[in-house]
Amino acid sequence: MKPSPSNFLALVLAFAAVSLLPAAASAQGASSAQQQEDADLRAELQRIAEEDPAHAAEAQKALDALDKPESTAEGRQARNRRERGARRIVNGLPSRSHPAVGALVTASGPNAPGAWCTGTLVGCDKFLTAAHCIADNPAPGAYLVFFQELGFFKVKTVTWAKDKYKFPYFDLAMLTLDRPVEGIAPMPVNTSVKPLNNSIATIVGFGRTGGTRLDYGIKREGSVKTSACPPDLAKSQVLCWKFDADVVSSGSAQNTCNADSGGGVFMRDNDGPRVVEKVFGVVSGGTDGNCLKKDLSYNVDVFQYRDWIAAAGEGRLSSAMCGRPLWDDPSREPARQTIRLDGKKPEASFTVEAPPGVTALRVAMNAEDDGKGKNLFQFAAFSKGAGQSENACANTGGGQFAFCAIEKPADGPWTIAVSRKKGQGDVQITTVFVGPDQ
Repeated sequence: MKPSPSNFLALVLAFAAVSLLPAAASAQGASSAQQQEDADLRAELQRIAEEDPAHAAEAQKALDALDKPESTAEGRQARNRRERGARRIVNGLPSRSHPAVGALVTASGPNAPGAWCTGTLVGCDKFLTAAHCIADNPAPGAYLVFFQELGFFKVKTVTWAKDKYKFPYFDLAMLTLDRPVEGIAPMPVNTSVKPLNNSIATIVGFGRTGGTRLDYGIKREGSVKTSACPPDLAKSQVLCWKFDADVVSSGSAQNTCNADSGGGVFMRDNDGPRVVEKVFGVVSGGTDGNCLKKDLSYNVDVFQYRDWIAAAGEGRLSSAMCGRPLWDDPSREPARQTIRLDGKKPEASFTVEAPPGVTALRVAMNAEDDGKGKNLFQFAAFSKGAGQSENACANTGGGQFAFCAIEKPADGPWTIAVSRKKGQGDVQITTVFVGPDQ
């Protein structure tokens, strides 16, 4: 299911650490976000304790620490985002940020998109990913791009340096979408400076969490520290980092693996008077098939390919948002729930409150895809306020990725129900209310 050049071991997040809150968030919003982070962390640690014997003891120790007050040293350490990168949370935490990061999914059927790679919106209709993700089949109709806040976008054209590409050299592809992505801001691409070794970067992707786990499809994030590349890789114009699953250092505790390929490696840089995150790298490959101990990860250094990226962008690369923003204050940010379903818990539900006068409710699902077709999940949306006893979602997609938009939703509570048809795993549900002034 995943692209596999002979020397390619694609990358995915093994750990996630940093969940960014907007600078303008209210105290109440920050508190709520922190509570949700703790809930997510507890759920993930509980799952590791029950299902991962190699790390069960450490997961249980971390759970015990979370039960202690934050005023204690152990309580603070357990809640510290940097410390969350340690071995005890090998499977990472779901991402709440970087809406410009989308999943490149297969379009083998209208109801069965599958996790394949990751990419970044770098212009209103431009999506940057890795060449090895599309090299075996560069037909635009073979893929869809999925954003949690906006659903599916068809691919109109695929641009890549076919004659120059030799993995990992020139491992870049620019996808042009069939319509502009409105409401979320694209990410700027670094064109001004070569990144230095020992730089801190953020990684975001929809891949599996390393080891023998086949849990593609959940959006996760983490942080890494770049290091010098071996001479043979340096010639391919890449940036690298080293990873060891046994380390505790926050700068080495995250990594990427299968289906994170094509995702961005983000660093902070000056943009005029502001400091913003830019795409400094594109995830390419690694040396360890499990993405764990002693893995060397290597990624395209976009600065080295800035002229090609600019040409492929056709003058439309920009970090300026198209259309109106989907939300304009912290209270209107998307809500994201990560729920685990299995034979003991085949279904779950939660409620979101529709503010008066909103023009649409958007619901998206991305769930664990084991790559073998064993998992199948679905969701539905109901509103008692509208007297609707049937599912109001005319959702597109299915399987592990799905999306629906409910126009003019009734004010008041909406119930989102998630169910398992077969298999087991995490399900990530994103809800966002749009309008009335957006």
